[in-house]
Amino acid sequence: MADGATEPVPIEVARLTAELAATTARLTESEAKVASLEETVVQMKKTAAAVQMQLEAEEELITNKLIKRLNALKAEKEALAMQIEQEEEYISNKLQAKLDALARDKIVMENALEAEQEFIVNRLTRQLSEAKAENSALEGKLARLSRSNSAAISREDGMDPATSGLSAAGLGEVVEVEPEDPAAAAAARAAADAEATAEAAAAMSAAVAAAAAAAEATGGRGAAREGANGEGGSPGL
Repeated sequence: MADGATEPVPIEVARLTAELAATTARLTESEAKVASLEETVVQMKKTAAAVQMQLEAEEELITNKLIKRLNALKAEKEALAMQIEQEEEYISNKLQAKLDALARDKIVMENALEAEQEFIVNRLTRQLSEAKAENSALEGKLARLSRSNSAAISREDGMDPATSGLSAAGLGEVVEVEPEDPAAAAAARAAADAEATAEAAAAMSAAVAAAAAAAEATGGRGAAREGANGEGGSPGL
């Protein structure tokens, strides 16, 4: 009985030993897998850390580039604004100088026109005064001639008919010739010359005024063209 009871023990031990060996093999295999997985995790962490560092470096690089670009654009904008301001100031000063020159030219032309008109008026006044004086002298001469003729007629009243007829004939000749007196003709010519001079002065004044208006209009168009050229040139900066 005792031998039969103890006989299955080696078999059981062998089975348990086999199971232990199988379990040990599986454990070893599992440990190898775990070690491999751990190594894979470590490698993945290293890769992730490297990728993270690369991303951070790239982000920093991009950020720096954007900051530099923004600073450059800001500086360019400020320089462009300053340049536009200087160009506007230059155009404004140029237009103002042109307007001042036009104003000075206008004043000079107005003064010249006023002086010319004053000269013409003075000359016409002098000529009219001379013509009036000449007319007065002619009227005095005509009055003296009339008195001489009257005296001659009075003297001829006491003469014989033949002489009286001759005197009458002579008076008739004087009366006929009197309208052609050189003094009267000179007075008429002086009046005509004065009238022609007045018309010429009026025409000259009108011509000077027209020239002044044309110069002012030409200057205004030149200033407008310069302003348009300056405004057209600014955007190209």
